[in-house]
Amino acid sequence: MVLHTLCQFSGLDRITEAIVTVLPEDVARLKTLLANETLSFDCDVVTGGETRAASVYNGLKLFGNVDAVLIHDAARPYVSRELISRVLKHVGESAVVPGIAVVDTIKRVEKGRVVETLPRESMVSVQTPQLFSYSELMSAYEQISVSDPRLTDEAMLMELAGFPVRVVAGETGNFKITYALDVTLKT
Repeated sequence: MVLHTLCQFSGLDRITEAIVTVLPEDVARLKTLLANETLSFDCDVVTGGETRAASVYNGLKLFGNVDAVLIHDAARPYVSRELISRVLKHVGESAVVPGIAVVDTIKRVEKGRVVETLPRESMVSVQTPQLFSYSELMSAYEQISVSDPRLTDEAMLMELAGFPVRVVAGETGNFKITYALDVTLKT
């Protein structure tokens, strides 16, 4: 999935470097696989952290002089070049995330009981790739701990640090592989 995902970004002019964070036991294997791939950008593999936020931060610290970064989950290998380009059009903004309208009714539940039905008209399901001003994202990481249990993505980190987050149209085909059934749905 990682290689397939990286290939979706290869050949896009604005993508010049990638850093992939993985479990310690996967670093050598992924480096070997990447040695046989031809990508249009440099790619490095590093050890992630205890949380998603810590993993992303580990990778971010390795970038040199960059204005913006895209953060993408390898668990979304069906990302289209069109979606990547749509997000990249907003380089220069603090944070940009793709989102799709929520079609299900969403309930907030406490102790097994519904306490509220949320208005789906004002909700989106957020995807990756997510675009960030590098300096503002690093500033947000300085303000909020990588171990903060509220952090589910970097957009939330930016929200908590007070930065604006823009939403652009996502794609239903850019779903996250979470369950075994998700792999068979696309084939």
